[in-house]
Amino acid sequence: MLIDPNIIFDAKPAAQPGAHAPAGFISPEYDEEIVADQIAYLTRTEDLSLAEMESHQLERLRELLVHAGKHVPYWRSLFKKLKFIPAEINSKDEIQQLPLLTKDMIKKDYKAFVSENIDLDAITYMTTGGSTGLPLKILMDQEYRSRSHAATRYYLAKAGITPGVERGIRLHGNNIPEKYRNRGEYWMTEGNRLTMSVSDISEETCSFYMNAIRNFKPNYIHAYASALVLLVRYAKQQKEFFPESIKNVFCDSETTYQWQRELIQSYIGVSFFNIYGHTEGAGMAITFPNSSSLEALPQVGVMEILNDLGQPVTQSGDRGEIVVTGFNNKVMPFIRYRTFDIAEIGDSYSSRPFRPILKSIDGRLQDYLVANDGSLIPAAPLLFDYNHDWTGIDLFQVKQESPGLIEFRIVPIASYDWDNNLLRTKVTESFSKIFGSKFKITVSFHAKLSSTNRGKFRYVDQRLKVNV
Repeated sequence: MLIDPNIIFDAKPAAQPGAHAPAGFISPEYDEEIVADQIAYLTRTEDLSLAEMESHQLERLRELLVHAGKHVPYWRSLFKKLKFIPAEINSKDEIQQLPLLTKDMIKKDYKAFVSENIDLDAITYMTTGGSTGLPLKILMDQEYRSRSHAATRYYLAKAGITPGVERGIRLHGNNIPEKYRNRGEYWMTEGNRLTMSVSDISEETCSFYMNAIRNFKPNYIHAYASALVLLVRYAKQQKEFFPESIKNVFCDSETTYQWQRELIQSYIGVSFFNIYGHTEGAGMAITFPNSSSLEALPQVGVMEILNDLGQPVTQSGDRGEIVVTGFNNKVMPFIRYRTFDIAEIGDSYSSRPFRPILKSIDGRLQDYLVANDGSLIPAAPLLFDYNHDWTGIDLFQVKQESPGLIEFRIVPIASYDWDNNLLRTKVTESFSKIFGSKFKITVSFHAKLSSTNRGKFRYVDQRLKVNV
């Protein structure tokens, strides 16, 4: 029987992004036994050989596909049409017989992607934080949420961090109650954690944030890279400094660019850990101590890197789109799901049985700009690898609605006595040289720029549909 997700959407609010439990507090959103079991599993399987991990991953893939083919209408129909028999696959590469899955496909027919053997009362959902269009609602149960949360604790433990024990800053998607914000406190203390708002960082509030961080004396920061970069940039402008007690920074839940990593690492002076993941939870990659590469966790799912022809790439230096198949969400399985994130393959030097190894993730396809000839241009290098003079600019965002035309949306620094016409001319002339003849540049001014529904700030607001 088809399950109508609208029953859940209408009856329940969306679950909040997983918050690490502070000292003395266990979130009812997680089953702590499942969390502990999953951490032990992730740790234990690190010792497998690569061949053993491949065999184990294939077993888990079969289990997922058998479940999807039996209980999920879309996959059942597709497998029958393709004469694809999940129980008989002998290699994970055989999933390449299946077409790629996109967010739009799910939105068009939610019912077809939801397992029929679920308890509606036990199901909740979270939304993706996409900056354009309607976000995708991800159905899940407590077991899935617990296993996803365990992966977070697992990678923190690799740097010797136990949430709730060491003092930490969380600059993530949490909402701060209005009673705190009304008195100019954009954070709240929860045991050994200072939970801070990502949406209230500005030139006017930066010093308040920095004072709070210095007074708290944290051992680590766990943040959206985009949010922490805003704070670091403001701190650098105002010559504010982070306390020496901070030894580690963890950035996850969005693409972290190399320039962001370098800025954070050099200015704060910390060990930097980059974690790749997403709300869909179908793929995850982490950095380990003394490494800058991202290693995909094969216990979480299968990660493919595909070129623009949809073919796998495996050689160091090759680039392609990340496509994931997740093992843990049986309520709404994601199989060969397009992330639209572009990665570069790294050297397979690690002794761990974790593959693929990624040198970098270069950003989402939605962070690419479409030139007037239809070519795709990565925005980040053009925005941040050139020495543009940002004087007078508090915050900016590049918006594109037409090929070859981009709008710089600018929030001027309030304390600067600056002529907007001069600022417009400076930005237009400077970036016209950087972007070249393939783009026409306009400039608009704003009092503030909005973040996504998860509190993330995106430098590119791409309104065009960008395909490989």
